[in-house]
Amino acid sequence: MAEVATNERITQAIEPSVSELSNWVKQTQPNVHVDETPWSVKGIKEWLWVVANSDFCLFTAADTRSRSELETILGTHYQGVISSDDYSVYNGYQVVAQQKCLAHLRRHFKKLIILPGLHNQAIGETFVDLIDEAFRNHAQWFRANASKLLLFTTQVKNQGKNQHFAFDLFSKLQSDR
Repeated sequence: MAEVATNERITQAIEPSVSELSNWVKQTQPNVHVDETPWSVKGIKEWLWVVANSDFCLFTAADTRSRSELETILGTHYQGVISSDDYSVYNGYQVVAQQKCLAHLRRHFKKLIILPGLHNQAIGETFVDLIDEAFRNHAQWFRANASKLLLFTTQVKNQGKNQHFAFDLFSKLQSDR
């Protein structure tokens, strides 16, 4: 079939670049965001994994949502920080540190509020309040710095720079205080 032959040719053509990017991520990136989402391929559930940060985005099509897929993408251990949702495949994965999505954690604490238990309601409400405060502070910071961020992003793109973007931005915002 022509469709299969085209897919195979495309796969062969991009494989070296994908492999190079994958190795670069594993060896040099100090932090990555990881997620997976289902997609239907001719009626069969497949999984699209994404590993990204401000410097790159790597997509990987996979058959499952399992730990083995994560290990295929990042290796059996990752020498950096992973930001992810709270899907169990990430729990116990060998990394320097993990950051869980605050929106997902907030949902869990909202459920904890209504579960029976001696201190569940107080614990849940306390953490929901803390997460809400973090979201408000982020929104306030973003509103205060959005124009600087846009200007700086435009300058970076115009100069063709992309590395160390977050550090450079943070340094610039601190120096503008």
